[in-house]
Amino acid sequence: MSKYLAFIILLSALSAWCSDVVRLGDVSSLSWQLRGTNYWAQFARPTTLIMAGYTSSDAFISITESGSVVGSASADSIGYFVFQFTGYIGDRLFALDSTDSLNLAAQLSVPITCLEGQATLATNLLFPPAISIDNQSVVIGDPLVVSGSAKPGCSIAIFTEAPLRSYLTMSGADSAWTIEIDTSDYMSGDYRAWALVADDGLGLQSGSSASLLFRITDE
Repeated sequence: MSKYLAFIILLSALSAWCSDVVRLGDVSSLSWQLRGTNYWAQFARPTTLIMAGYTSSDAFISITESGSVVGSASADSIGYFVFQFTGYIGDRLFALDSTDSLNLAAQLSVPITCLEGQATLATNLLFPPAISIDNQSVVIGDPLVVSGSAKPGCSIAIFTEAPLRSYLTMSGADSAWTIEIDTSDYMSGDYRAWALVADDGLGLQSGSSASLLFRITDE
């Protein structure tokens, strides 16, 4: 048999085999099925989740899902952080914890739906301020110092209740903020204090921080 004839036979066989291949799907998920078999070869774009936002400068951030740590990162000098994951599909609920250089913590909950074969973005996340008070028991007329950290250069709103009172301050370039509350017009009793980022300079507002309990006494 001549080499030319052998080549023609091989080409015919290859053509017949290729005619049994059916292409399915679209450009985002390319699949091929061989007729008469259960064999599949599938090549899909990876499912990607990106979460990014702001917290206190140089804070350490950990992210958990269902109680298990799935990632960690450090914010930069302006408080920016980013996480990137692959393989998450469906409705998810992540808990992010931010710890600043003074070991003050802030929390953020992120519910999100991840679609298979697509990039899901959760950006412009903004942590509430980390908050602390200098004393849990204050005599009427003595100052109550409320302080903490947040994204640098933010307007911080501080609240006490009840009744509801509000105060404003700014976080510095180092993320720190503080305010001294005059308790002269407070009555003895139990109160709570919390804070939020009222304006981060980009038009974003955070949720509320953790609430801290304190007591005002007559003496």
